[in-house]
Amino acid sequence: MSTDNSAPLLIAKDVAEMLAIPVSTLRKNVSVNPSAVPPFLKLGTARNAPVRWREVDVTAWIEARFKASNENNSAPPSFIFSEVNIKT
Repeated sequence: MSTDNSAPLLIAKDVAEMLAIPVSTLRKNVSVNPSAVPPFLKLGTARNAPVRWREVDVTAWIEARFKASNENNSAPPSFIFSEVNIKT
């Protein structure tokens, strides 16, 4: 993660565009399923406090998801197709 504190923080609309999901889904997951969204900074303690993201964190989170997805997809199938004889 970068320690560059001069980079602007992203708002939900920006992050939702990067993830190609609706803003409402992103906001819901911040509260209900935080592991389903990139690491965020909550600005306050109120339930509806604003949330912000660092672009470097969002990008790293996306890259980690791609890597994990590709590792899972590279495994050989755990099943074997068998030939099925269909009588007509």
